[in-house]
Amino acid sequence: TIPVLLDSLACICVVASSSIANYATKILDYAVSTIETATLLLRNNEEGIPEEDADPIHCSLDVIDGLIEGLGNDFGHLMNSQPQFEHMVVHSSQHECASVRASAMAIVGDLYRNDICMQLSIISHCIESMNPMHPAVATNAIWATGEICLRTDSNTMKPFASTLLQNLIALLMVEGEGRAGLAENAACCVGRLALLNADFVANDLPRFITGWCDGLAKIRDPIERRDSFR
Repeated sequence: TIPVLLDSLACICVVASSSIANYATKILDYAVSTIETATLLLRNNEEGIPEEDADPIHCSLDVIDGLIEGLGNDFGHLMNSQPQFEHMVVHSSQHECASVRASAMAIVGDLYRNDICMQLSIISHCIESMNPMHPAVATNAIWATGEICLRTDSNTMKPFASTLLQNLIALLMVEGEGRAGLAENAACCVGRLALLNADFVANDLPRFITGWCDGLAKIRDPIERRDSFR
């Protein structure tokens, strides 16, 4: 019942947009409290955490993501009222359940899309999450990294660029069912990385040009297509 209610609340936050502002603090407090309580209850599970047991966590993260989408840049002020917010997102991005990691990556992407930046360590966590064995997590992590590339500078991204590109090249070549979205998101992220500094990708271009072109052809979003081709 709780996950269903949380899913409904997440949708309301998105649709209500800025009208949700009067309730935003209480909603965020409730979501964070639910995550903390569920995490404590699952902490002593030595046999691993079943995905369904983590539903309250990832659904609460989705509520937070709904708040970000609804409030836009104004969510930054709300985030500052929760001193442990960034730690919670980073911790969730490393959770053993894929659904939780996917929701955390969605939050990272939407924060940066609304010009709300996080600590630099999140870039490493995004790159580590680009595992094609978990397509939903990888897709969100790639998209989030692309949003970070748009809102950072070349010097900030330089320490991560080589590892990031190698992961993206591998994902451009991924085939098989259940991998929808990986190639196009990877193609877009390569384009956004190149916008920061063309040297980040130039030397390896012959290795992935075919997969990149295939990925570019699948991109539907006009903004992502523009960034990829620039």
